[in-house]
Amino acid sequence: MDYSHTAPNIFQVIMSVIQDYGIQNRIMSITLDNASANSKAIEYFINSNIPDIAGKFFHARCACHIINLIVKSGLKKVESQIANIREVLGWIMASNQRIAEFARFCKSNNLKPPKFQTDMPVRWNSTYLMLKSALPYALENTSFYNLNTANDTQHEKLTESDWYVAKVFVDFLTVFYDAAVELSGVYYPTSLFSLHKLYDIAYLLKQYREIELVVPVVVAMQEKYIKYWGKIHLLYAFGIVVDPRFRFKALKVFSTTLSEALGLSETDVTEHFGTLKSQIFEIFSIYENRYRHNNDTARPTPPQQQSKLMRIFLNKTTTSRASGSSSQSQSQSQHMELNKYLSTEYSITDNDDFTINDLLKWWQNKRNRFPILSRLACDVLVIPVSTVS
Repeated sequence: MDYSHTAPNIFQVIMSVIQDYGIQNRIMSITLDNASANSKAIEYFINSNIPDIAGKFFHARCACHIINLIVKSGLKKVESQIANIREVLGWIMASNQRIAEFARFCKSNNLKPPKFQTDMPVRWNSTYLMLKSALPYALENTSFYNLNTANDTQHEKLTESDWYVAKVFVDFLTVFYDAAVELSGVYYPTSLFSLHKLYDIAYLLKQYREIELVVPVVVAMQEKYIKYWGKIHLLYAFGIVVDPRFRFKALKVFSTTLSEALGLSETDVTEHFGTLKSQIFEIFSIYENRYRHNNDTARPTPPQQQSKLMRIFLNKTTTSRASGSSSQSQSQSQHMELNKYLSTEYSITDNDDFTINDLLKWWQNKRNRFPILSRLACDVLVIPVSTVS
C-alpha cells in the first residue's frame, strides 16, 4: 500500500483482491498481525458478510508477532547490558580496518575470525542472533574493545556482567526463537504445533521465575503472554482435536497444564474448554449441513514432532487410554461422523496409515470414512498461524 494503513484502506485493498478473484464466498480466514488498524479492518469484513463458516476462524492473529511483543516487553528490562554489546559489535564492524585488526587478534588466539550478526532493535530475533554470534568471542570482544578504547571516556567498558546477562538470555530466548521458526513455516500446517509451542514458552517462564536476574523480564513477558494467549485460540484447539492421537481428552489436559504453568484460574480454564468444545461441534454442524451429500477430497503436506506438552499428555493417558473421548454431550443422532471419530481409539504409534509427519495425508486417506470431517480438518489445518515466512 502506498498510502495510509488505516482500517478502511486495508479493508478496501484486500477486498479488491477478493473481488478480482471472485472468491467472496470462499474466505474462511485472514491472518494478520496485531496492529489496531488490522483488527478494525476485520470488523469491516465481518459487516460485509465475507467470513465463511460463521466467521469462527476468520481472524487469525499472527503468532510470531505475538512472540515478538512478548519478548520485546521483557528485553526492555535488560536493555542497558544488551546495548553495551550492541555498541561493541557496531564499533568493531564500523570500519574495514577494525574488522581486519580484530581478525588478526582472533588468529593470534587461534580462533577463526567471526562475522558477527548485527541487530535491529525492533526485531527481537535479530537481537537473539546477534548475542548468539558474539558469545563464543566474549573474551576477545572484551579485550580488543577495552584495549582500543582505554583512553576514550565516551565508550563504556565491557564487563563480565554484560556477557553473563547475554549468556542467560541467549539460553532463555532459544525457546522463543525455535517457536517462531516452526510457527512461521509455509509448507506444512502450523496450527498443529501452536499449542505445543505455547506450552514450551509458558513452561520456560515458569522455570525462569526462580532466577533473580530475569524475574522482572519474566513478569513483563507473562503479562503480555496472558493478554494474547491466556485463553486458547479456537484455531490452536482445533489443531489438537483433529490429531487422532489427542482429540478433546488431550485438549483438556493441555488446557489444565497451560493454566498451571501460568497460574491461571482452574474455573476459567474449565469454562473456556467447554466453550471451545461447543464451538467445534457448531462448526462441524455447519459443514454437515453444507456437505452432507458431497464427498469432496483434500490435499496433503508435512511435518510434526513430539514436544514437552505431547509427552505430558502421553504420560497422563498411559493408564486411562481406553476411556477415549466417547462421552459427548450431543445426542448420538447428531454429529454422528464427529462422534465416531472422537470415540474410536487410534494407536499412538505409526500404524493405520497415520504418520506423525503428515496429518493432512492421514485425513485424506480417511475421506471415505469421514467425508465431512476430513474436509473440515483439511480446510482448517491450512490456515497459517503467522504472517511471517
